[in-house]
Amino acid sequence: MTKVPEMTIAEIKRKLERLKELGWVRSYRKGPTGVGHTMEGLLGLGETNISLPDWGKLEIKTIRRNSNTPITLFSKSPKLKDCSSLKEFVEKHGYWDEKRERQALYCSLTSQMIETGRCKGWIMRVDKESEDILFQHFKEVVAVQDALSLKKKMAEKLSNLVLIIADRKRERNAEFFQYNEAYLLANAAHDHFLDLIENGDIIFDWRLYLRPNGTVRDHGAAYRIKESKLVNLYAHRERLV
Repeated sequence: MTKVPEMTIAEIKRKLERLKELGWVRSYRKGPTGVGHTMEGLLGLGETNISLPDWGKLEIKTIRRNSNTPITLFSKSPKLKDCSSLKEFVEKHGYWDEKRERQALYCSLTSQMIETGRCKGWIMRVDKESEDILFQHFKEVVAVQDALSLKKKMAEKLSNLVLIIADRKRERNAEFFQYNEAYLLANAAHDHFLDLIENGDIIFDWRLYLRPNGTVRDHGAAYRIKESKLVNLYAHRERLV
């Protein structure tokens, strides 16, 4: 197993300052992963994590400024309320996928009601009193994510981060980055998570369908967040550069 590099806050700040001083750098590869791959190459990091005293192991994540691309936080299925099985749930709340000839439920939910299409009637909202997340289909609560299980999943899956934000530009069909802002983010907060849901910045995905034999194929219910809003998820936010 590769050892996680150890650094102090001062050392990582110096690295990030040097990265900033490089100015505009041409991406090492095309596509959405170019921003992180280029950063890793410039910092000489073989892995996307480090270890800091008092903070432990931190993931390094790099995003493009103002990017609203949703990224997955974790998978966590809520508890069904009106059905005894996923099969019954897909049959009752899903739709017929004519192209693939199967009953399915592939819907992305936010705090805004879906008004049209095959996912019409779905909405995700927060119960202010219990802090549970409620999933409604045509105003009926059909599933619930309880606050306790959600807090446990957040503690398990949402690592502390060094988040690097890159400005970007394109010249002659090439993408260039300028890495000029970075934060230490720690302690993902449940109340921040709920606020982000209410603001429409967190998305929940149902990803289910029925096989020809009637069994359910479940790709895992997932919570995603807009990249530009990731910083707002954490209780501790310390600017590094």
